[in-house]
Amino acid sequence: MPAAASPSAPGPEEPSGDRSTVGEAVERFLASLQSATTRTSYARTLARLTTVASPHHPVADLEPDHYATVMATWDTAAAATGNRHLSALVSFTTWAQRQDLLATNPARRLTRRITARRGDRAIPAARL
Repeated sequence: MPAAASPSAPGPEEPSGDRSTVGEAVERFLASLQSATTRTSYARTLARLTTVASPHHPVADLEPDHYATVMATWDTAAAATGNRHLSALVSFTTWAQRQDLLATNPARRLTRRITARRGDRAIPAARL
């Protein structure tokens, strides 16, 4: 007779036991950042994630659609702006995975946008 699975044991896709909510995890992540400017910048992006997913939504249940909805906010913004917000989501995701809050990467479908080159800003030698 096969052994029944233990109800308390996490499955292969579940992180180990911590059922932190998005709101709690975002607060802990932001508190872990050393740079005040980074914390302020990331807070805007992660506030949007918290709104989209709900502050009480389990972090372990975040999905690529949550992240895509957050990034859609900046679809018409400059590529550098979109990339900055994407960096905040990826940084939060990496932190959450290290904390065993996430087993999968909800940011896996998102890609960086190509920024426009502004050209060489150096003064040409002939003008010097």
